[in-house]
Amino acid sequence: MMPVTPLSPDDVVAARRQLGLTQVELARMLGVALTTLQRWELGLTKPPPYLRLALERLLEGEKFSPEGPQTP
Repeated sequence: MMPVTPLSPDDVVAARRQLGLTQVELARMLGVALTTLQRWELGLTKPPPYLRLALERLLEGEKFSPEGPQTP
């Protein structure tokens, strides 16, 4: 398995802005607290590796669920 390149605070901010979302909206979409997202953007804490994949999916127009894939 290839290692996932960590996201920088600037990467998180840039992705959020590209998606046209507020911090509150992106935090809800990712299933995290607003303060968690703010800490990632400020560089106070590092986002988990799955976040890169989640943001890539959102940027490609796919839906992302923090609970995983939904089955009908």
